[in-house]
Amino acid sequence: MTILLLKKGIFNYDELSSELFAILFTSPHLPLREKAMRLFQELSTTELLKRQELVIGNCTSVYSDIRQNTRLVIKRMAAQDNNFGIHAVDWLLPYLLRKETSEGLHKDVADVLQYELLDYLKDANKEMVLRLLYAPYKPTQQFGIAVLEKYIDPQSFTIRQIIALGNHETLQVRQWCWQYFSNNVARVKFEREEAIRLLDADWDDTRNFAMGFFKKEFLAEDWSPETLVGIADSVRPDIEAYGRELINRFFQDKDGEDYLLKLSQHPSEKMQLFATNYLERFAAGSPEKLAALEFYFRSVLTRVNKARVAKNRIFRFLLREGKQSETAARLVAQIITDVSATVSIGDKAKCIEIMYELNALYDVELPMVLHAVEERS
Repeated sequence: MTILLLKKGIFNYDELSSELFAILFTSPHLPLREKAMRLFQELSTTELLKRQELVIGNCTSVYSDIRQNTRLVIKRMAAQDNNFGIHAVDWLLPYLLRKETSEGLHKDVADVLQYELLDYLKDANKEMVLRLLYAPYKPTQQFGIAVLEKYIDPQSFTIRQIIALGNHETLQVRQWCWQYFSNNVARVKFEREEAIRLLDADWDDTRNFAMGFFKKEFLAEDWSPETLVGIADSVRPDIEAYGRELINRFFQDKDGEDYLLKLSQHPSEKMQLFATNYLERFAAGSPEKLAALEFYFRSVLTRVNKARVAKNRIFRFLLREGKQSETAARLVAQIITDVSATVSIGDKAKCIEIMYELNALYDVELPMVLHAVEERS
């Protein structure tokens, strides 16, 4: 009987029952399912629309061939009846957010939604897109991108949300973030304090994009000392180095003292060394500036077996500044006195040398007693 039913031309296909098709579509025999599907595709679109439950059910069949071969039928039906398309989307969409009940189900459902039913999606909004993009299933994320590109105004996202997409595990989602930055330079500049967070993404490709973007699109007037030092404040070595590069590139003398003060507050050894480049130009000749940098001097000089280059530069700077006035000498002497109690033998000797030279010029209080050396003939 089944063989007779499947012979084209013997029966009016529209008269075949949905129950019979359902039995054939669930057959464990692939050739039988394929013949049944070819027969099903011969039904008129009007007749198919009477069997919506069967058609939509095929989209979640345990058999991938049934799911995939139903797509052409779905397309015909939605084109003729817009309401069917809307109903099919509403019925299928939840399957993308659930665990698969058969292998490949997410991909097949996502494909029919994206390529046959995307025009029938109603009430798409940012919250829906974010649920799709952050679902734990790749096909669901891919469909989320399609919805995002077709229905959602990207300006409805905050910069922080856009940056989060730049840190997404799926490359296509990250690329959408990159494209947004490239197409919205003015907004990125306006919200630069948030935008620079893209530089701290976990993905190398996003960080590389961000470094190239800021270097290309931002000019000197688009930066502030706070923003540049904020970039250099990254815990990532590549971004910290990039921040120092930007500071060197966009540094302006009028901001020198501001840069020095902010850099001096950074705990990183490399940043503390970097700050020494600005000592002579922006902290010399002023006891007030010395006092403002006191914590910085103490922080560097008390590092154990580290920061040798920075220490040497600071020792030289403090000695020169201490010689300029008695006020500066007293301030330097206090710093050196406190530091000398905790440093290594080599640095302790340097401290003693500085205190000795300052005492030769000014009457400063020292934590040591100087004894005259007896000369013997």
